Amino acid sequence: MTDIAVTASSVVPGANAVIARGTSGGSGVNPVTAGMSVYADPASTPVGLVKPAAQTSATTAAVVGIALNAGSTSQPIEYQTAGDITMTTTPALVPGRIYVLGANAGGISDSADLNSTVRVLARATGRY
Repeated sequence: MTDIAVTASSVVPGANAVIARGTSGGSGVNPVTAGMSVYADPASTPVGLVKPAAQTSATTAAVVGIALNAGSTSQPIEYQTAGDITMTTTPALVPGRIYVLGANAGGISDSADLNSTVRVLARATGRY
C-alpha cells in the first residue's frame, strides 16, 4: 500500500471543522506533522498523547483525526475529527474515493490499494 504525500503547509480546516486539542507524543523518527492521521495513546504518560497512527495494532490504528499542525513531544497539537478539510496531496485526492490508514506511521492511502489491516479515514467530497 502506497501512502499519498500531503503538503503540510496546505492543511486547512473547513468552516464546519470539529477540532480537538491535545499534547503531541510524536518524537524522533515519528514526529506529528500536519496532514498525518493520528491516534490518542491510552498507554502514554500522560494518557492520551497524540501520535502518528499506524497499522501495527488495534490501538495505534484507532485514528481520532487528521493533524492540523506539527508538534514535537509535549507540544500542543490540534487535530480535526469531523467536517471538511482542505489539503494538497500527491497524487491528488479523488472526489468520492475512500481513504484509509496508510502503511507508514501517520500515512493516508487510497482504498483501491488496500491490504489486510483497514481503517477508513474519510471520503473525498470534491469541494474546491
